[in-house]
Amino acid sequence: MSSKLYGIGAENLYILDFLFKERRNYYAIPHAAYNIITLIILYRLYSILCIQYIIKYYYMQTDIDNKDILLSNIGKIIHQERCKLGKGINVFSFEYDIGNGLLSKLEKGKADTKITTLWKLANAFGYKCSDFIKLIEKELPENFDFYGE
Repeated sequence: MSSKLYGIGAENLYILDFLFKERRNYYAIPHAAYNIITLIILYRLYSILCIQYIIKYYYMQTDIDNKDILLSNIGKIIHQERCKLGKGINVFSFEYDIGNGLLSKLEKGKADTKITTLWKLANAFGYKCSDFIKLIEKELPENFDFYGE
């Protein structure tokens, strides 16, 4: 167990280690004290993990919302451009070597894409990658900033 991973101090890890090693020897530490100390340490660990989760959720919420906006707009453009070509997902994915499951998730805004996949899509639709990105930017809300407030 790493103190960095769980956010608890090394002193708590040493106490836990001592308690678990000495647990077999009932004369080393009274049973009630063992239970109390263990509960205190576990409560501190639980409190720290809860606080870390709340902080992460609070600070990442804006990023998650903006990511959803971005992915849904990318999906909308991909779907529109594929429909302009008049090809279904299966035919399109076969012709341009993009998995049909991935393509479906991209169109629904449920998956993020790698730059290579975005490049393939841009070329499949007859765009340079930079022009395809500009097309996506036009669909985003005005002054869209991924980390904006």
